[in-house]
Amino acid sequence: MEKTLKNLTNAFMTVFAVVIKKNPRQGHIFWVIEPNLDAVDYTIVKFYDAKNNLLHEDRIENTQPDFIDEAIIRHLNKTTKKLLGRAS
Repeated sequence: MEKTLKNLTNAFMTVFAVVIKKNPRQGHIFWVIEPNLDAVDYTIVKFYDAKNNLLHEDRIENTQPDFIDEAIIRHLNKTTKKLLGRAS
């Protein structure tokens, strides 16, 4: 069950990245959660611009990609706003 969930998560992230790549918007930043399949004590989140350039990378400790809570979403949204301000 856990492996199936991880595979579905990876498939969703791939589809999301492809959709964004086909429809880029100026001033648009998106983040991608990259699960760490070897250890579940941290998660990597990468922030990209509309041209798929890597802008920033966060390592969120003590977090599994399956269980991202509201506090982490707020942190990611705050980081996105900072990056948008820097890009302007």
